[in-house]
Amino acid sequence: MEYLDQDFQSSASQLQPTREIRENWRITARWGNFLAIIGFVFIGFGLLAAFSLSTVINMMSAMGGSNPALELLGSMGGWLAVVVLIGLAVQFMIVLFQYRFAKNLKIAVMQTDQTALEEAWLQFRNLFRWYGIMIIASIIIGLLANIAMYAFLASSISQ
Repeated sequence: MEYLDQDFQSSASQLQPTREIRENWRITARWGNFLAIIGFVFIGFGLLAAFSLSTVINMMSAMGGSNPALELLGSMGGWLAVVVLIGLAVQFMIVLFQYRFAKNLKIAVMQTDQTALEEAWLQFRNLFRWYGIMIIASIIIGLLANIAMYAFLASSISQ
């Protein structure tokens, strides 16, 4: 059985990172670390919002009186909080891989550590895997939400 990257591995020993490439890696690590920290802060704000979401929605539905849309929203408050928490968990994994990539890339550049460089690119690959999974799941959830919305509207129009 032949591996697809067999030719790449044989020529990999000829690749030599220049000073300019190392400088670009250092800048990339700095930006990756900065953006990961901002991501963790926004996840914290999202957690605060998720924990208060069901309470706010229940209060809105109680204030709405006999409005059927607010009653429906009030019954879905707990589920919406769960969906938000799942989304935040996925986002946490993405930001965590980004942080690990930046940390290992910084170590690799500063200490010329080949193992840290390999670990950094492994984290980078995992980051894009999670991005891909999140995008595919978002597309599927969006399609299902649209179908459910159109079914709900069609049933309300027919009545």
